[in-house]
Amino acid sequence: MSTLRIALDGDAALYTQADEAFTCFHLDPPSLTVEEHHLDGKEDAWQVALPDGASSWTLTDVLAARTETGSTCYLLTVQDADEAVLLIRAARGAAVRVHSPLNPGEVVHWADAADVVVLREDQGPWPPLLHAEPFSTTVRPFSTTGARGTTINGSPHRATWLDGTAHQALIAGNVPEKPSLAVWDLVSGGLRDLGHAPVSDARFFLDTPDHALLITTRQGIDRAHRLDLTRNAVTEIPTPGSGRLQMRTTAPHGIGLHGLSTTGGTRTWWIGPDGDAQQCPGAVPPDPDLPPITHTWLGTHTSPDTHTLPGAVPALIHNPPAHPTSPPTSHPTSAVISLHGGPESLERDELRWDGLYRHLLHDDTLVIALNYTGSTGYGAEHLRAPWRRWSKSFAADLASCLALTRERGIPPHRTALLGGSFGGSLALLGCVLEPSLAGAVASAPMADIVRQAARAGEASPHYPAWFAERYSLTAATPAERAFDPAHLTTTTPRQRITILHGENDEVTSYQDSAALVARALAKKLPWTLLSDASGHTPDTAATARLRHDRTLQSLRETLALDGRSRPLGP
Repeated sequence: MSTLRIALDGDAALYTQADEAFTCFHLDPPSLTVEEHHLDGKEDAWQVALPDGASSWTLTDVLAARTETGSTCYLLTVQDADEAVLLIRAARGAAVRVHSPLNPGEVVHWADAADVVVLREDQGPWPPLLHAEPFSTTVRPFSTTGARGTTINGSPHRATWLDGTAHQALIAGNVPEKPSLAVWDLVSGGLRDLGHAPVSDARFFLDTPDHALLITTRQGIDRAHRLDLTRNAVTEIPTPGSGRLQMRTTAPHGIGLHGLSTTGGTRTWWIGPDGDAQQCPGAVPPDPDLPPITHTWLGTHTSPDTHTLPGAVPALIHNPPAHPTSPPTSHPTSAVISLHGGPESLERDELRWDGLYRHLLHDDTLVIALNYTGSTGYGAEHLRAPWRRWSKSFAADLASCLALTRERGIPPHRTALLGGSFGGSLALLGCVLEPSLAGAVASAPMADIVRQAARAGEASPHYPAWFAERYSLTAATPAERAFDPAHLTTTTPRQRITILHGENDEVTSYQDSAALVARALAKKLPWTLLSDASGHTPDTAATARLRHDRTLQSLRETLALDGRSRPLGP
């Protein structure tokens, strides 16, 4: 086996999927030099002349695309001396073209055949706006910005960009309430809704662009489908053992997926244009001792898949392994209710918390991964139900969880909450709502909703309306505001609370968490703050290990576990 060493220098480097090559760009006026290093060992380089004024350009981004003849071209984003943004289209053997964008945003696609560039405008908490604009005056613009979104077919529209070809694009519309798949015609601006909600990702097959690979999420499990765009027909592609599927690369001979699962570990899938699936094991092996997870509705419901009556909340149930002398149904001795961030996100079967669930399960701890009311993936009603009434809504969710733990013989004082980001805020709130819980471990929580909303509003004008719609910022009392320091620090002396927070967190405030813990300690409550040098999430392998170990140890101390769990990998 031989290795190929590729020097990635220059002003930018890019992996070009269609050519399976690493490409380096050297902006050295009066020329642009492009060096291509192919995975098969071949190397190539070419130059194009740059126009006058290029000596002041700074390269900030680069995107690969295909020309009308099928060769590769590149769209470079540069800033000039006045910090104005320019787009540079460069291809071998052709003069460069320069374009000043009509709309703000990051370039996500260049359709050479349609002479259209697509830009994605960040809208803070709202789904982004997509602008498709002509690269020259020969194409009439069809995309304009309204008060709430890009006009497509005459209607305000927000969407998440997924993938594009020479003439059309795949987008997920109506995010996050119903992220259904649609085909956007980049020439006419027409939109064709295909359905297939809720979609999490989709890519065209390079050599057969009338087919695409589609990932949908249902009941916490991702599923892969081969989509025939002509007939809008889907065929499911079996990917056993993979809970979450992440699209990693696209090549002429297929699309590569990375699969992650608490029980199944990691593995790589390669899906060919005909839908043929091949797999190979990943770095994290399966855990054969763990039972398969189950998706269920906790509380009152009419069927396993609906919740038309109050009190039902969906969850993924992770059961500990059964002991050799016990019946097939295991008997856990403690429980952790895990709360995802967001709130507009969802819990899926993957290696959550860097595989933390495995350790807990081998400690005979039941893990309830809750898609609390307010999560995505279960429709608009489930998403919007807790807005401005989080305490009442989450109290009902907790009651449904504790009904299950009691059925399994686990009392509340042997049950802890685990949450990250907004889930950490809910974990703190949950201990106030249910004083009989053992405690909580909260990673990077939002500790003060009023201060959080104020900071977000200073950063972007899009945030005030978003926060006001979801939270009771102007309520008269701390209890009505719910995520208020005075309210969150009304836990009992019997509850152990641990907050982990990176000192360089750019999303939630480490200072707010420090002030919250200081307030609790002044009341002689058993609260602990554990800090590290990371941001909102760990940014190095060492910090990730530190955060993982601290989280696990804090849960074990809260639940008085003896730490019998085995390591994640070999």
